Amino acid sequence: EALTAELLNYLVLCPRDHRGDICLRVLKVVDKFSPEDRWRVDTLITMLTIAGRECASSVQSATVVYISQSSEDLRAYAVHKLLKAIRDDDGSQQGLLNVGIWSIGEYGDLLLKPYSYTPPSSGGNL
Repeated sequence: EALTAELLNYLVLCPRDHRGDICLRVLKVVDKFSPEDRWRVDTLITMLTIAGRECASSVQSATVVYISQSSEDLRAYAVHKLLKAIRDDDGSQQGLLNVGIWSIGEYGDLLLKPYSYTPPSSGGNL
């Protein structure tokens, strides 16, 4: 988590031509070391709000896959968070728009009801 936080902080400050590479690195770290699904979604959406215009389509696609394969609670959380991020953006973060509009198109019905994300228990029930 600390490494990803540092990468996101650097993403804000680094030159635009380095942002695409940093986005790929964040995706790799999130993919490999994600402590939980909500953290993964939060990190990827934060990355898209910072550098969505520089993120490769593979990063955007991976974000869509993570959202689509998550639980309905987490999808509701993600679509609410993406809608807020799009509203707060000036329209320049193309990657954020791509992921957000896809998610709203797929899961827009979840915007009509309140959400509450409850992480799955880590008990031995598999």
